[in-house]
Amino acid sequence: MKNYIITAIFLVLLVAVAFWANQGRGGAEQVVAQTKPEPSSQDTVQIQTAIRDFMADPSLEIKYISTPANPSNFTIGKATQLDDGGSQIDTPVEWKRPVYVFQQTQYINERCEVYEYEVDARNLQIVDIHVRYPEEIQGLLGGVGLNASKCASYGSMELPLKPKDTIERTAFDYLAKGVGNQLPATDQFTYISSKQGAANPAANEWIWQDKSYKLPAGLTGDVYSYPTIRIILSSGGKLLHYFNSVGLFSSAG
Repeated sequence: MKNYIITAIFLVLLVAVAFWANQGRGGAEQVVAQTKPEPSSQDTVQIQTAIRDFMADPSLEIKYISTPANPSNFTIGKATQLDDGGSQIDTPVEWKRPVYVFQQTQYINERCEVYEYEVDARNLQIVDIHVRYPEEIQGLLGGVGLNASKCASYGSMELPLKPKDTIERTAFDYLAKGVGNQLPATDQFTYISSKQGAANPAANEWIWQDKSYKLPAGLTGDVYSYPTIRIILSSGGKLLHYFNSVGLFSSAG
């Protein structure tokens, strides 16, 4: 009888452990479903096509890098002050906006940098494009260094200089492709020069923000607390940064 009781208790414990393990797996699967760790092959093809169309380059080679929980320029949550004087933002589940990060393999300038693309995992819309060193160059920066002569062959993003009206047309051509029929009128954008008064500033920025938008009480945004469209082009008319957070403020996928 004693052995029977011990066996019964052991079986109950096994059932309990299995139940909680299954609950844990269910939770993990739910998190995976929310963060979408990697794009499917079908999504990858769609993303590559969207990026090639945006950049007007059908031969562009693009590879998947990672899936962070939020875009690099968008976090919504509750800000908490830390003892060291800094702060952190804790993001509620309903405000998580995982993005698929892709990099192109072709270098774009004499520094051997590339474009990196962030795509909303919910709807495959491009939300951020910026310039950075690719993963393989990151290793060289701390080691043997870059091959300067090789990088120089890709030319400068700042030269030859372009007139401001040409740069502006290029900027709004990009915006029309990225934002589509929801693009605000040109005169609603604020123009910002990287050097006031310069005839050919190194960077030309156009930014639009819907400051009438209000986040729920207790929440704040990093970098912006309201929908923002931003584009920056170099003095040579080359894209330096594109950002469109309008869709990120919507809970719909």
